[in-house]
Amino acid sequence: MLAAFNINREKQPPPWEVEDAVTRVQEKGQVTIPVAFRKILRIGKGARVKFSLNEEGQVIITPVVVRNALSVVESYLEENDISLEDLDQITESVQDRLFEELYGTP
Repeated sequence: MLAAFNINREKQPPPWEVEDAVTRVQEKGQVTIPVAFRKILRIGKGARVKFSLNEEGQVIITPVVVRNALSVVESYLEENDISLEDLDQITESVQDRLFEELYGTP
């Protein structure tokens, strides 16, 4: 699965052209994801990834972009006691303001 945006705009090889890679597990369980795989998955520094197992026991690494962004928004709304209706009104107000700034008063 590819992330919703490209952190690194360099040209990427097609996934089927990337060779397998072997890496060493460090003392604290850390593993470096090889550059070619980070490019394909569009994983940059500080990105979050999800590890899961498929039915064959293979490890699946998936970038967590939308889920992480939504959880940040959800936390912010809860911390600031903002309802979804309030958020909708705020969004509409900002859209109206941006439209006016870009195109003038309708």
